[in-house]
Amino acid sequence: MLSFFVQIFAAFLEDRAAWRSYLVDKFPHDALRNERSAEELKSLAAYVRALPADDPTLQRLAILHRSNRDQYLPGERARYAIERYGFHEVTPAAMFLDDLVDLTVADVEDVPDGVPPVHNED
Repeated sequence: MLSFFVQIFAAFLEDRAAWRSYLVDKFPHDALRNERSAEELKSLAAYVRALPADDPTLQRLAILHRSNRDQYLPGERARYAIERYGFHEVTPAAMFLDDLVDLTVADVEDVPDGVPPVHNED
């Protein structure tokens, strides 16, 4: 289960990196920050993939993830944090993932069935 979660979580991070790369041309005044965020998200995805299977933070995120989902769908707080990763400042990956666990717990507590709502792009 954890290896599946790692793959879908890292894929989501890479998708958000691609979105940030797209924004480089769309918003030239924020090109440098969007470019940095895209690179940081790619690095975060690589970091996640390189973590050992017994990493407690990944295990907690995987437990919070609904196992019947074939993609990572974060709640509002977690999505907001991921999409802004590296945009304003660079946070160490381990610290960010620890914070992401707390945000994910808060997101799950916000919805009656524990399933965060699906967010649409742009």
